[in-house]
Amino acid sequence: MTAISMGLLLAAALNAAAAPKTGGAAVDKRTVVDASFELPVPAGWTSERKPDGATLTGPSAEGLPARVIARYIRPDHALYGTAEAYMARLNKPSSVPLKGWKNGAVESAPTAGRKSLRMERDTFDYAAPDSISPKQVAMREEHIAVPAAKGFYLLFYSAPRSIDAAQRKAFRAAAAGFKPKL
Repeated sequence: MTAISMGLLLAAALNAAAAPKTGGAAVDKRTVVDASFELPVPAGWTSERKPDGATLTGPSAEGLPARVIARYIRPDHALYGTAEAYMARLNKPSSVPLKGWKNGAVESAPTAGRKSLRMERDTFDYAAPDSISPKQVAMREEHIAVPAAKGFYLLFYSAPRSIDAAQRKAFRAAAAGFKPKL
């Protein structure tokens, strides 16, 4: 083996060892930094800071993108000030049943070293909702409520079901690197 080949092999090995361990999904070196949290951005996704957190946007299918929304929810929120209250409200049966919507069970899901709550559900959304004939798209959501000293953090994921398997890996990798500051 030549010295150049050995050097390239060594550089590749060092690069692989330094890469974050994400269960197969690549996380970019970019991180959204908010006053109350840090969240790594999945490779190939874009990030946008919002007044109440951040939105990450990933690949699209059927006219809708995969999306992650990260927010800090204050304890004096008008509808829910705790992770438990959020999940209870989210899991409440709709007064107008929507065919195709199905809530999963609320379960414990440790996130950032904290006892968090997680719920998955099947929903739908509309691509081109303002058009004459919007297209209904089956969606998958995941909600993770991470407690804070006061209030909680919400990590919300949604993606068309046709690309959910691949994009869920990216979301889980970002959630694994989530760093709350409160």
